[in-house]
Amino acid sequence: MSKKTSLKDTVDILNTYAREHDQVQLDEIVEALNSKGIGALLAILALVIILPVGAIPGVPAVFALMIIAISVQVLMGRKRLWIPKKLGRLSFSNKRFERSAKRFMPYAKRIDRYIKPRIEFLFYHETDYIVAVFSIILAATIPVLGFVPMLATVPAMGIFFLGLALMRHDGLFLTFATITVIISVYLLFSIDVEPFMP
Repeated sequence: MSKKTSLKDTVDILNTYAREHDQVQLDEIVEALNSKGIGALLAILALVIILPVGAIPGVPAVFALMIIAISVQVLMGRKRLWIPKKLGRLSFSNKRFERSAKRFMPYAKRIDRYIKPRIEFLFYHETDYIVAVFSIILAATIPVLGFVPMLATVPAMGIFFLGLALMRHDGLFLTFATITVIISVYLLFSIDVEPFMP
């Protein structure tokens, strides 16, 4: 299911979609990125949490649910990914999405220079399933760690690394992602989020 593609092309799809629609609807984002494969989907969904648009209350949790829903389907062996109707019908103003995508485009081009096929023995048929499990673990920590300012970006970065790894079969980024899984789980069980809860 993983397909080799570039981050720049993937961000460009999101930018074009946001420019052509008044509202960014979640199921349509997934549909637009389906052809790029699970790596591109994970990278973009995680990127939304990392970028300023992720500061909108509720956005990190919603996108974490999307990541879990998609990852579960990967484990089930589905070829065409989708998200539940109630979740997919959620929409946001296109302006912040388009602005974030435009601002990130130069960085996407730079990141593309650093991701490349390496340590490829880590990639085999079951790698997609391993990535799906890691994505579920990381996404599950986001709603809790999100109570602490900026802390949700840690697991989001891990999911972003997983997406990049699949996009170019880059074993180095798969290693980075594995380390982030360990850090995120550690943070989940070691940080007291109660003082930050409303």
